[in-house]
Amino acid sequence: GSDLGRASTEAAVASRRVTDLRCDLQSIAGEISSIERTISSQERTRDTMTRQREVAEAVVDGRGSAVAAEASRFLSQGSDLDLRVIDSRLQDAERVIAQMGRKLTDLKITQEQKRTEYGRAAVQARDSWRHYGLLRQKFHDPFARMGTSSSTSVSSLPLPFAKVDSRSGSLLSTVIGRQHSAGGSAFCHGHAGRVPSRLALKRDRKSILQNRLSHAVTISCHLFYPIFSLKFDKTGKYFITGADDHLVKLFHLGAGISS
Repeated sequence: GSDLGRASTEAAVASRRVTDLRCDLQSIAGEISSIERTISSQERTRDTMTRQREVAEAVVDGRGSAVAAEASRFLSQGSDLDLRVIDSRLQDAERVIAQMGRKLTDLKITQEQKRTEYGRAAVQARDSWRHYGLLRQKFHDPFARMGTSSSTSVSSLPLPFAKVDSRSGSLLSTVIGRQHSAGGSAFCHGHAGRVPSRLALKRDRKSILQNRLSHAVTISCHLFYPIFSLKFDKTGKYFITGADDHLVKLFHLGAGISS
């Protein structure tokens, strides 16, 4: 069960990474689109200012008759043909285009990096979920597939019990019953060789939970500091605790509990 839970957590984290990268890519794409629109607008302004400058220079040089119609159009639109004003706006447009161009280049580099990360993360997430699926097929909870009807049927029972030999006291039924009674004897006594009823399964589950809860203890070994960390080893016989007293303590479950 711990391997299954770990695989599920890893797959969920990998999926979250894929989702975060997808959101980053969408945000970058939106920012790139906005910058491109800004650059396009500034380029149009630059082209307009360049033409206005040419018209203003023609007027100053005494060639106003050649551009009289265009000069009248600019003036009717409220444009100023003052060369200083035109040069100032032209410089502003050039500066904005240069700044936005550099930012656009950086964003496109970041976008390519994010796309590469996204591809790798998607492969990792797919592999993680595939690994979880394989573990899930091997993992079996004897109480997970209990039927909802009161009648006992093979389809409403956990898979191992549906395959129990019908011969009374057979070795196969005894082993399977012992395996799914969590080391106890609920399925071994009175159920060997027979398919247990739904009520028997529920009664055995309640017995197992009561037995486990009866061994529950409160750990208070770090003075008045609350324990924030507790970790079991792979054997389940040892665990360590940690708290804000900067101490790590090791416990052995078989050592007993002092009075």
